[in-house]
Amino acid sequence: MVGWKRPKSVDFPSVWSTFEGKKNVGGGKRKYWIQDLSEEYKDEVVEHMINNFINDEPLTRCSKIAQDPESFEGFRSLWKDVVDQNMSLICLTKDEDGVTHLAGCNVLTVAQKDDHDQVYQGRGIQIVLGILSDVSHLKDVFSEINSDTYLSALGLYVLPEYRGEGVAVELLNAR
Repeated sequence: MVGWKRPKSVDFPSVWSTFEGKKNVGGGKRKYWIQDLSEEYKDEVVEHMINNFINDEPLTRCSKIAQDPESFEGFRSLWKDVVDQNMSLICLTKDEDGVTHLAGCNVLTVAQKDDHDQVYQGRGIQIVLGILSDVSHLKDVFSEINSDTYLSALGLYVLPEYRGEGVAVELLNAR
């Protein structure tokens, strides 16, 4: 999964869509755009995933990833490797002063038919990745779509202050 790299022939970063938020903020609706996760946001995205996503998302929360140092660092390493594939998406917006802010992210990876699951230390990460692996093997996606690769996800996160604006839906649509 983490060995795949985006081809150099595909423009990077690309803006995939723009949209208007649903809430009135300061007399109008906030403008957003979805783009590829560019270099300057990679560390911020990994930090949100490791410090916030694992506490919000039910599977990682129930697996107590935050209390398991090996699993915690395993997820950090996994997300760092995955964002380096340059397939993940982010949603950005500007505040009243024109400063750009991250509103959300969808950490994406390319699943390959001949992938072998990497083994990570830590009980929590093994549980979570085991469940994800079991679910992905319920149906042979590769045969279903007649391809040796497909775009898969390892987490979608919207920062709390941007929830209710349609950010997650737009990230999924762009995916």
